[in-house]
Amino acid sequence: MEEGCSARARKLMPELTSLVLAFALAFALRGLPELRSAYPVGYDMPSLAFLITRVFDGKPLGLVGSTPLLYLVAWLLYRASGMEIFAFLKLFAPAIYGLLAASFYLFVRKAMGWGRRASLLCTAICILQVPTLRLSWDLLRNELGLVMLFLFLAATKVRSRWKSLLLAILSTLTVLSHELPAVLLFTWYGLVLLKHRREAIRLALPLLPAALLMAFRLAAHVRLMDPLPPFTMPREVIDLQPRPLENSPPRPLKNVFLDYRFLGASYPDLVVAFVKLMAWLYLPLALPALLGFRRSDVLDPLTAWICFATVSVLAIPFAYPFYAFHRWTFLLVFPFSIYATEGLLELRRRVRRWPLLVLAACLLAYGLVGVGYASGTFFRIYDRAVNGYVPWSLLESTVGVGQVPDCVACLRWLNEHAGENAVLVAERRFSDWALYFLDERIAIAVYPHGYKLENVPLKGLLKRFEEIYLVWYAGQDIEGFMELYRHGDIAIYLKL
Repeated sequence: MEEGCSARARKLMPELTSLVLAFALAFALRGLPELRSAYPVGYDMPSLAFLITRVFDGKPLGLVGSTPLLYLVAWLLYRASGMEIFAFLKLFAPAIYGLLAASFYLFVRKAMGWGRRASLLCTAICILQVPTLRLSWDLLRNELGLVMLFLFLAATKVRSRWKSLLLAILSTLTVLSHELPAVLLFTWYGLVLLKHRREAIRLALPLLPAALLMAFRLAAHVRLMDPLPPFTMPREVIDLQPRPLENSPPRPLKNVFLDYRFLGASYPDLVVAFVKLMAWLYLPLALPALLGFRRSDVLDPLTAWICFATVSVLAIPFAYPFYAFHRWTFLLVFPFSIYATEGLLELRRRVRRWPLLVLAACLLAYGLVGVGYASGTFFRIYDRAVNGYVPWSLLESTVGVGQVPDCVACLRWLNEHAGENAVLVAERRFSDWALYFLDERIAIAVYPHGYKLENVPLKGLLKRFEEIYLVWYAGQDIEGFMELYRHGDIAIYLKL
């Protein structure tokens, strides 16, 4: 028996080594920008800090009707670590990227049936791509959902008497993590239902809890029902709708031309921005992916749906129904990385001289782009149309990483000087920091990122509050406001 256990351990060791290596590479890559910033990088990090520390302030049923898994996991680890929340997030975000890499390795290894070395190569190529790094920048719930989805798809190939229970748990966790991976899960099951009826029947019961949760989420998304809010705010938070958004179509539809990126733009402007975004994200993978494209029952439904949800914004920009086309665009990196790896391996087989050198040169090019983009050093994206969706590098926050301490200092100053009936007007890039650092007696009036203050109705605030403050960049001439306090690049303004 001891010899049998030893043999199994020796057999598992290469797989465990590959998993650890995939995790470590991704963790190190995502950790690069954190080393250069005092606060966690990523647009959603201040809101995550606020929500993680208050995950149990809401009602339990509200959590069930949302996607709370990331907050719950992060809260447990945060409390166990005893760390300050922002220091914790600087480790937590790279760890989620490591889990994404490890789960993608298992997906390619088990669901796709690839060899260990090819799977590790594919994982390395994937984590070095700009769209994958963009996911890791701040879309942590999306990442966690993909982790659960990849583990679920890998588990469908496992032979075990516990398989049904494992699939039920992983599918439910996928739905509890994020909506986009949940849609991909049921898109994949739809193809199984069409082509492999017996397999679909076997999967029906394990998928039932996830399907019920998904139905509940969809009903809330299209406003067929109003679920309980998952979080309770400790202060008054006022939603200021910019005037252009007053003509928005009913949920879940979106008019792309009411988005701040396209206000006053024409349809050709949208097409140009779309083409630019796709080029920046996928041009490095395009040629090898075309060479390595193969049909697959596992990949076909995922690739087809993501492409459809992405491209359909050009067909129905005035009533786009799939949440946000750029979020789907980022997910193309996973099938494209698989196709590209197939293409590179095929190219290596076709090249008669120096095949390994050709493969190494391609990996070096991907590595330079990935490391440069992650660290904010020798590869950056400077394109106004693209930077609305993808930061110039990962070394960025809601504002410049060097401006975050200025913003925090301004908010702490306001805590000491604001009266009892005060409100802070804050655009989204500042409001999430205010949620965490601003005294709870001060209300926050939030308006969306990218809209000019002149398009935001403030008259209602004048009737309710004695003091109206604004947080914005220092040295600006803002009609109706005077600069009251500045710290570095950020300032507090007072309504006259």
